Amino acid sequence: MTDYVLPIPASAALDHLGLSFPDQVVEGDPVESGVTVHDHAASRASVGLWESEAGAIDFASYPFDEFCSVVSGRIELVEEGGGSWGFGPGDAFIIRKGFRGLWRMPVTTRKYYVEMHG
Repeated sequence: MTDYVLPIPASAALDHLGLSFPDQVVEGDPVESGVTVHDHAASRASVGLWESEAGAIDFASYPFDEFCSVVSGRIELVEEGGGSWGFGPGDAFIIRKGFRGLWRMPVTTRKYYVEMHG
């Protein structure tokens, strides 16, 4: 086998990550788990599977561009001063670096992600 194809099963076992943004939690205890399957400096992207317990995080400025595809649960985004969006299983979205607002998960949520740094 080669390293050219990297399957990411939706049921993959995840590693405990804790809280990525502990000072920004405003609801619940969104403890995170995940597995990164691709993190290549040349592409400036990280790809993997992520899960969080229910909770909400208030972002003054989202730290990177990210593509998300919801596997299970729900993600609600409420932009400071404006729009709101809700995403469930099968939905995909991009959140851009600098987003200001609330990222809420009313239930345990699992997603595929592509973080784009650069």
